[in-house]
Amino acid sequence: MHRREAVAALLSGLASPFGPTLDSVAREWTATDFADIERRAAGRLGVAVLDTTTERRLAYRADERFAMCSTFKWLLGALAWLIGNTTGAEKLRAGLPTRWRVGDKTGMGANGATNDVAIIWPVERRPVLIAAYLVDTNASVADRNDALAQVGRAVARWLARA
Repeated sequence: MHRREAVAALLSGLASPFGPTLDSVAREWTATDFADIERRAAGRLGVAVLDTTTERRLAYRADERFAMCSTFKWLLGALAWLIGNTTGAEKLRAGLPTRWRVGDKTGMGANGATNDVAIIWPVERRPVLIAAYLVDTNASVADRNDALAQVGRAVARWLARA
């Protein structure tokens, strides 16, 4: 079995308990916050979030493919050794509350590809998994990092409403 097929099989098994669709509040929320971040970054943004406390999912363009952004990284986000990573300080971590523990894996590539995959431990909650990808942009590195920091802030607001 090809790695991509193996990951798809694993993710399909993980997805089944969470229901087939997002609720209308999450759908409206992603359409506004993430679309605005995407517009300001002048690129294409993909985000996937799994709240392991409530089993809620949040997704924006989750069904699309992003060149140079492997879905395998989403699985790596679950590894606790990522906590010691420092390359994500200006990405998702920058938008999350400082008292939350964060482990992440970042990446950059052609066509403005910038990503950050994280496992976060909000205070008094189970872990939350986040995968955020930005591609097809000519924005500066600082602006791309800021777009991912904005995703972090948006996810923190979303979790606060749980």
